[in-house]
Amino acid sequence: MARVSGADAGALDELRQDDTSVLPYLAPAIARFFQEYPGTTDGLSRTERRLLELANGDGIALWRTFPRMHEGEQVYYVTDTSLAALAETLSCTSPPLLTRDPSRVAEGQVLGGLVALTDTGRAVLAGQLDRVATCGIDRWLSGVHLQRGGQLWRWDNTQQRVTLV
Repeated sequence: MARVSGADAGALDELRQDDTSVLPYLAPAIARFFQEYPGTTDGLSRTERRLLELANGDGIALWRTFPRMHEGEQVYYVTDTSLAALAETLSCTSPPLLTRDPSRVAEGQVLGGLVALTDTGRAVLAGQLDRVATCGIDRWLSGVHLQRGGQLWRWDNTQQRVTLV
């Protein structure tokens, strides 16, 4: 039996592909979870990609992105606090993918400020650069530690599976 906390994402993917009919939401939930792994084409998770898409152009007030983050989603999955943390992370990568202008942040407002793509963010979103290769990564998803260097689990959206690259 695959463990969600295990370091082998492939084992959890095997569980997803087995007969989960007695738990009809399990396979889709695992598939959505895997979409938070870096993508094979651009190194972005699905949530990162969505935020960059919304920030493309002239930028957008972070609070305006929140309801739009769920477009195309089957379940509610992001909170205001996790969205603020994601915007902070993407603005602190080296080089940054987003700029975040906190000058309009009211006291106690979690989703304050304007976010906009940097040139690097545009190149990653366009698939010209890989987020992991360009900015690095150091993130835990359950028991899997995603780090630049060596082999890395990624989500292959075309094949709809995780793969060790």
